[in-house]
Amino acid sequence: MIRTYVNDTDITSSVEYGSLQITDQLNNRRNTAKFRAFDTTISEAQVVEIFRWAKLTASATAGTSSIIVDDIFEQSQFFYTGRKILIGYRGSNEEVVYVQSVNYGTNTITIVWTLRETHAIWEMIWCEIFAGVTLKNPVEEIGKSDTRSYSVDVADFSAMLDQKVVVDTYEDMYAREIIWRIVYQFTTDDTRTDLNECEVLTGITTSWVAITPTLSTDAIYKINSINLGASGAWVATYRFPITWSPVDLTLYNRIRAWIKIMDLPDSFISSITCRIIDGTWKKFEWNDGIISGPGWSYDSFDFTRAKWIGWTPSKITATYFEIEFVALQAISLWDIKIDRISATSGGFTIRGVTKGNILFKDVRAQYKKPSTFIESLAKNNGFFWYVSTERDVQFFASEDRIAPMVVTDTSTNFNKLKITADITNLKNRQTVRGGQAPDSNLYEQFHVCDGEETSYRLDYPPKWLNIYVDTGGWFVLKTLGVENLVPDSSVEFVFNFSEKTLRNGSIATLSAGSVIKMEYYPYKDIRVQIRNQASIDLMKSLLWGDGIFDGAVISDASIKTFDEGRSRARAEINAYANPILSGNFETEMDGLEAGQIIHITYPLFSIDSDFVIQKVDTKQKTIDWPMLYSVSCWSSMYGLTEFFQYLLKRDGAWSIDVAEIVDVVQTIDETLIFSDAYIFKKKSPPFYVHSRNLPYDINLNFTEGGTANDAYVGFSQVA
Repeated sequence: MIRTYVNDTDITSSVEYGSLQITDQLNNRRNTAKFRAFDTTISEAQVVEIFRWAKLTASATAGTSSIIVDDIFEQSQFFYTGRKILIGYRGSNEEVVYVQSVNYGTNTITIVWTLRETHAIWEMIWCEIFAGVTLKNPVEEIGKSDTRSYSVDVADFSAMLDQKVVVDTYEDMYAREIIWRIVYQFTTDDTRTDLNECEVLTGITTSWVAITPTLSTDAIYKINSINLGASGAWVATYRFPITWSPVDLTLYNRIRAWIKIMDLPDSFISSITCRIIDGTWKKFEWNDGIISGPGWSYDSFDFTRAKWIGWTPSKITATYFEIEFVALQAISLWDIKIDRISATSGGFTIRGVTKGNILFKDVRAQYKKPSTFIESLAKNNGFFWYVSTERDVQFFASEDRIAPMVVTDTSTNFNKLKITADITNLKNRQTVRGGQAPDSNLYEQFHVCDGEETSYRLDYPPKWLNIYVDTGGWFVLKTLGVENLVPDSSVEFVFNFSEKTLRNGSIATLSAGSVIKMEYYPYKDIRVQIRNQASIDLMKSLLWGDGIFDGAVISDASIKTFDEGRSRARAEINAYANPILSGNFETEMDGLEAGQIIHITYPLFSIDSDFVIQKVDTKQKTIDWPMLYSVSCWSSMYGLTEFFQYLLKRDGAWSIDVAEIVDVVQTIDETLIFSDAYIFKKKSPPFYVHSRNLPYDINLNFTEGGTANDAYVGFSQVA
């Protein structure tokens, strides 16, 4: 059965049979649900949850690791390894378990952990298939019956993710740390209370090989964080007192903490465990999902995922937060830090965010929606992302998610398979325009003097500038200062970075024929172009012209290095360098999600490839189950040999769309010249300052000379 809740109210009986549709899709496209409901008021911005449920056919006592249900839905394989199940949902004995295995002969589900609570026969078990927020719900009257009908449109929780805009700069961070900071800074928890702000060391106790903690100014929240370390190989434990002890945590569903672990090898730490300790020394414990370095991580510990130490710890009398790590060797105090330990409910988590493969040197978000900014991070990494039903941000490489089924020409788990080859979005040459970055090669610029000039123009803005002058025989290094920061008289030359100019300081006008050598690393506009020659050659032989398909120029001023630019271009090429094979099929098998890799083998058409699931449309087929899934997937990993074979063997079951040609983009660099005109009027001393409280004026006598940091002012009374 399907159950639908709106703001925790069961409206299942009001939902029109057959009207439920769910769409699961990748990246910056929201997952959605639609249905019609009668005679129940559904407003905008309400939370909608849709569940599939079954019932226990035997009681399940605390401490057991299996449950028996009335239907394990063998046909659709609804219960599969890793599936999350809620037992006693919305009751006092609610708990979360995960499927380890399924015995279809006995309708028995073995779970990963033992049950904490006892559950009676006929108690329901729940699996959430969608959750989100209502966006628009037009209401109409059916005839003249006084019966209201709502057409409900629901979007996933990315709609809540985008309530605020991101305004910040992120330097020397991988995508994971950037996304964690976005969630922390620009999304809001429903409720929050700080357990320990990590601003002082008062009350912290240590055990085993834990080093006495110290304060650090490398902080997330306020001024300080706390350094942790180990004196040698063993267990290191730090216990933090809860500031307002004890604290009732019954209103909160998770603990959050900022933990920073430097980029330590695996040979330093074997495990990390966090705990909440109640007043009787019983504990909620978490030792999974904790992310190690490099950089800060915003770790979340859900009470539904906690292990119980001492059987039934109490959330009413929380007294301590404890972090424990097993060190394999001595660890410096500077290598592990912790900051702002809080209890929260609601909000977003980031368990599904992986590190990424690009270290961003300087990324700036200027009033961008979080989803838009995360999408740009995903594209630069060649990753996918979405927000799960549990409000957990997922950010991952496609190869990390494998579908629970495969499609072959002999399998019976699908129907209506259609494959289409498409070059509409083909790109085998990609240009990226970024900001400016210093070249890695030292640049030498020479200028021959004419005997009159005292100002010279550099070819590029410089980094690390040296000036040499040859007046007859060899080059001599000269002193150099920044214009307006040092007196001209203190250095031989001064330069202006923004105007790319060099001029004489204390040095006399150079004679005609003298040579100035300017040696520096030049700042250059980032312009990179990546091509896939194999794709170009194939398209040239199969289609027309030179075989080049240019992608639209990507302009992103936040790209600050040539490596970042090349990575961004390469990610685009990797995705679109080959003709995209799109696949569509229907299935009743459960467990397919957008972002998974599904393998399709069809020897008749020379197909043996991995496809990325782009979209899964779900419709209610019967009043109970199964659901009918319409799956859309594509493969940019399709080999060139296979594509050639396909062109030779395609028939009516296949189609290729070459009607649309990718526009060829001509890269044109524009040079803009700006100039400023200034009019200076020099006045000569003396300069006077008058005071109403004094019977005389003050003469300010400015004296030139001294070093770059000196200034001389003389004061004298004037009658």
